[in-house]
Amino acid sequence: MKKRDSYIDVVKGLMMISVINIHTVYWSLAKHTPDIMRQLAYFIDIPIFFFISGYLLLLSGFIETSKKFLLQFIRLYSHYVIVSLLLFSVLYLWILFTGKQPVPDIAVSLNTIKDVKLHGKLWDYIYGYNGSLWYMRVYFSMILFLPFVVGLRVFPRMRVYFMFFMIIFYSLTIYHYKSHIYIFSNYEYITFYSVFFLLGAIFRIEEHKLKQSELLLSFAITCLLCWVIYHFDNNEFRLSHYKFPPTYQYLIYSLPLVHLFAIIKPLWSFVENCFVIDLLKPLAWSGRHSYILYLFQGAVCSLPSYFITFLDGLSNTELYCVVFSFNVSISLLLTWGYTFVFYRAKTLVTKLVSSRKQPSGTDCAPHENGI
Repeated sequence: MKKRDSYIDVVKGLMMISVINIHTVYWSLAKHTPDIMRQLAYFIDIPIFFFISGYLLLLSGFIETSKKFLLQFIRLYSHYVIVSLLLFSVLYLWILFTGKQPVPDIAVSLNTIKDVKLHGKLWDYIYGYNGSLWYMRVYFSMILFLPFVVGLRVFPRMRVYFMFFMIIFYSLTIYHYKSHIYIFSNYEYITFYSVFFLLGAIFRIEEHKLKQSELLLSFAITCLLCWVIYHFDNNEFRLSHYKFPPTYQYLIYSLPLVHLFAIIKPLWSFVENCFVIDLLKPLAWSGRHSYILYLFQGAVCSLPSYFITFLDGLSNTELYCVVFSFNVSISLLLTWGYTFVFYRAKTLVTKLVSSRKQPSGTDCAPHENGI
């Protein structure tokens, strides 16, 4: 079995902490954090996940790539449905046992789960869960779209052409043909984040050819472009304005983090050889389960609105520390509980299936199940 790349896991773990920070300052503490803090939070954001997904892609033919993406879609969509049904059940039982008025349109709230776009009064209790599902709609749509690009055997040889094609495609959808839907999301979102996916796939091909000096020069040029945007915006950061829908300005602002990923990666072996790697194990665990963590954190970041009034005596800094700690710890706890039960159940089912396949009178071989 191929060893997991600890660098990828740690980076994804860090990015998940950043996502929780974003949802803390935008949702949990929207009225208690300065605008500059919210704008700067978007420098460490979702595009890096798409870049990493492209980087992890093992290029193969169209049929094989389509199968891999389809299986990935089924696996991720299934987890999303299970988590949504769990949250739906908890909300329904909470409303039932607290004696609140019956929530209308229960059937509607349940039925919208399949669309990855939740509607109904019941979901308003955890508004952040639906608010964070835009990422899932984009990702689900994208992995059913990308086989037509990266699945072609000519992609490694014509990668620059395909990147150019995707940027042009994105330009058309953002400036001329807005709001056209592909499966779950708008084309402008799918094509924008596909640019980062292709960038990750191309970096995987070119990784061993690139020199640190070239990456540093590219990083410096990208930072200069960020400064130009900042200067033309009257020396203001407007990332929240540029993110929905994603614009070219947001694309430029997202590139420095991609560069840092590429620059630090060759140096990671030094970290693995020192004791610091043990301190990063919680982040690596979070990175391994980043998808489940992403699902739960959306719901958790909605909860502080129910108790924040009881913390009026705290300063804004103290309030942020308390709420952010709550969001991180509860999100991790729910993720641990879900993965513990899920993989224990998966192990049990695997053992049962294996035992039935064994001829009578023979012992089953030990089965190891890893996350």
